[in-house]
Amino acid sequence: MKHLFWPVALACASLTTAPAAPLTSDDRKHFDPIAVGISGATDITLLKGVSFGQVRIARELKSSRIVQIHGFRFYDFPLPLSTAESAELRRLLTNKSTYERLTDGKLCGGFHPDYSIAWRRGEQVFYVLICFGCQEFRLLGAGYELRTDANPKAFDKLEAILFGKGHTQPKVQKRLTHRWS
Repeated sequence: MKHLFWPVALACASLTTAPAAPLTSDDRKHFDPIAVGISGATDITLLKGVSFGQVRIARELKSSRIVQIHGFRFYDFPLPLSTAESAELRRLLTNKSTYERLTDGKLCGGFHPDYSIAWRRGEQVFYVLICFGCQEFRLLGAGYELRTDANPKAFDKLEAILFGKGHTQPKVQKRLTHRWS
């Protein structure tokens, strides 16, 4: 145990809080058609992501109905949402201020979505994949894909809605990045 103290202490000492940055104009070109699709969608489906641990994934894949969405695994059991929760998710996830420009260098283990929220509009499906570990979003639909960081205040609201719907990740207090200098 003593041998782990210094590497962990040094890693933590080099972490800093990343500054907030709005979406770029290129980000907005991808965001706008997805947000319009979500705004006009009629159906919403919330799915819980399969856990990150490889041993657990193997065990869960054998014992559960699993679907893949854009390369990520989710349990094929929609989670319930009230009308008010659905409306708040739509409002929150179509608001540009919910999203910030993606930052690199996070020490979270990589994007692995805890939830998939899908909206159906006719034959089109629009997805927002949410990773609680790195506080990132992946938005997909209308031929576009966008990865962003979360605005911390908006993420708190999102967490309040989703908490208790199968969420098992610990809350991340701050978005952290590695400082190389």
